[in-house]
Amino acid sequence: MPFALRWQPPSPAGSSIILELPCYIKVKGYTWQARATANPERNPYSMELHGANSIGGPWTAAHSFSGETGWTMDELRTWSADSSPPGPFRFFRFNVTRIDKTEEGKPQGGQAYFLAASVTEDECSAGIHNCDSQEGVCTNTAGSFTCHCNSGFSGDGVSCGIQIPPSDIGRGDIESFSWTKDAAKLYNGFVTIHKTYSGAVCPGEYRVYSSDDWRNNPGVSTSTAGSENLPSSLFDGDFQGSPWKTTNALSGLSAASESSTHVILGTPCHILLAGYAWQAKDTGDPEENPSSLTVSGANSTSGPWTVLHSFEGVTDWTAGEIKSWPVDVRTGPFNFFRFGIRRVMDTADAKASGDQAFLYANRWTEVNECSTGLHNCDPLATCTNTDGSFTCACPSSLDDSGWDAVGVLCGKRIPETHIGRGDSDGFSWTKDDDNLFNGFVTIYKDYSGSVCPGRYRVYSFEDWGSNPGITTTVDTGNENPPSSLFDGSELGKPWNTAASDVASFNASADSNINVMLGTPCYLTPAGYAWQAHELCCQNRNPSKMTVWGGNSTSGPWTAIGSFEGETGWSAGETKTWKSDDRSQRFNFFKFNVKRIQDSQPGKAAGDQAFFWAADWAELDECAAGVHNCDSQATCTNTEGSFTCACTGGLEGDGAACGVRIPPSDIGRGDSESFTWTKDTSTLFNGFVTIYKDYSGSVCPGRYRVYTSHDWGNNPGLTTSIATDENPPSSLFDGNTAGEIWKTQAKVAGLSNTTESEVHIILGTPCSLTLSG
Repeated sequence: MPFALRWQPPSPAGSSIILELPCYIKVKGYTWQARATANPERNPYSMELHGANSIGGPWTAAHSFSGETGWTMDELRTWSADSSPPGPFRFFRFNVTRIDKTEEGKPQGGQAYFLAASVTEDECSAGIHNCDSQEGVCTNTAGSFTCHCNSGFSGDGVSCGIQIPPSDIGRGDIESFSWTKDAAKLYNGFVTIHKTYSGAVCPGEYRVYSSDDWRNNPGVSTSTAGSENLPSSLFDGDFQGSPWKTTNALSGLSAASESSTHVILGTPCHILLAGYAWQAKDTGDPEENPSSLTVSGANSTSGPWTVLHSFEGVTDWTAGEIKSWPVDVRTGPFNFFRFGIRRVMDTADAKASGDQAFLYANRWTEVNECSTGLHNCDPLATCTNTDGSFTCACPSSLDDSGWDAVGVLCGKRIPETHIGRGDSDGFSWTKDDDNLFNGFVTIYKDYSGSVCPGRYRVYSFEDWGSNPGITTTVDTGNENPPSSLFDGSELGKPWNTAASDVASFNASADSNINVMLGTPCYLTPAGYAWQAHELCCQNRNPSKMTVWGGNSTSGPWTAIGSFEGETGWSAGETKTWKSDDRSQRFNFFKFNVKRIQDSQPGKAAGDQAFFWAADWAELDECAAGVHNCDSQATCTNTEGSFTCACTGGLEGDGAACGVRIPPSDIGRGDSESFTWTKDTSTLFNGFVTIYKDYSGSVCPGRYRVYTSHDWGNNPGLTTSIATDENPPSSLFDGNTAGEIWKTQAKVAGLSNTTESEVHIILGTPCSLTLSG
């Protein structure tokens, strides 16, 4: 029977007609016959033939032609397929791209049929099914097929594998809880939950990690609540009891953005994943199941993560239903699997829930994590392979930090715990009002222990609580000095800032609060730790912080590590982080607090801050070139530090060396033994200038002093000098005897809002290159 389609302008798309067959054929050739009665010019000049096994494709090119001209009525033309018979297919698309006519027209044809190399109705034998390629069994049915898994494998036949966790692992729901909560090993501030399985399939410890809170979670505790919806119930192989359910709502179908909530299952074996399944709870609320979900694999909770499969738009969940999916790519193996719930099935935002989630393993193996590098032992620790896992052990020269697990972070704690209290209740450090930093006293402690002995010094960029100012005294029982952060003791008042304006965890911009520790040795930081005060104010602890290392108070600085989103601080809790960079040694460390845990701006605070050092050394600063001695000075190494001494008769403190100008024998310029000359003919800003003619060997000639402001007891525009006068020439006479220079009026102090602009100018008879 002829067909007619409205012709479209010539294009690669053309006009198409699709034929669906009740069987599957491999195409050896095909025919096209012109209409017997009229219009042979409407037959195809060029055409494409494609085959597929669904109307949505994918489409495979079977043949195409172009340049077919001279059609006559009722003419039959035949073409062979391009190569070996493509297929089998049961959908065929004829795409007419041009007709045999100069101007536009409607394509038509009398009939078209195929020359089949083979014909079958059996999808299984034709290999056009979607059963699991390795462990699936395809069974032909009338007009279709079914899939099931080989004996010993679980799944729906489309994806088949060994079910992990095994169904007899033990219940993880609240009604019959046989797993264990681990309050010492947290993930994103929540307890992890583990179970040791001794069966034949993938034996060892399974552990569940949740990025977000679950319903009725009692907090950081090993106990359970009576109506808790535990994430372990997702992986216990049993549909009984209360299912997993989130505390907070996740993005619904209509939400503008997706959620990032995930649950991770850590397995004791390494798995090559074939597929996975999710079961809805059987008590209702199907809208709480995921409509969009991503499953990823890794070999640690921190990744890197490889996406194995994802779906979206699944909106037909029913109570108790199990849905399963094959992975897109069988890669790995992995022993951490992350279920990322991006959206729930509800239109509006809603809580997420699930009764079961399990894996279909194509194969599993007890990998030697030590030899393959799939362990988390410290680089200096010894890794020992065990059945289903591994152990780590720190070397005898280092201590175990106790963080995460044994041997994961090894080092020496610096400062040591017995360095001496630096809090205001038991202050044993020393305030140094001669060495200020940013306008505040520095605080130091000389330590004589075996690990990194020498002088520790603390520098603060900001004021601290109840600071009495530039003094060597401590406000006992009230002050919150920064030295209490580094004294190795939980006793006494902790450090906190004076101001209550540190950015909250949800602020629009970061703060920049810095406390710096200088150590007497150079250390390689393996990790760092921060401890909250045990009695008060957990919301003052940092939720966002960066730790920097350098070799001077001015840097340059290298980031050692950083964190953000830490909003689960509890009283007395110590949090530890591994360093990002273990390639360098430093002896200055800056703790940069950017946000605190509170939801409102407030003070920043902390009880302890310390390092785990992979190594430390009393570095010879002189040999290493990390000193600040002048190029004309001699550097001498000392225990924990160095000294500088000027050479060649030069003067200075060693950090700056040079020829002293004015020379020390220039002659006294004070009012008690005045040898300079007041010049009433050369004024500066209305005041006399004062000069001295020097005839020594160093920079001889006239020195002249100019000042912008009046000095003490100045008798005015006269060449005479008063008995108790404080002339500016006394500043430059190389002598400490007699009256000092002093202004007549007061100038700005530290608390004034604006600065003064008092200046004194010394004119020299020679040109100088200044050293210091």
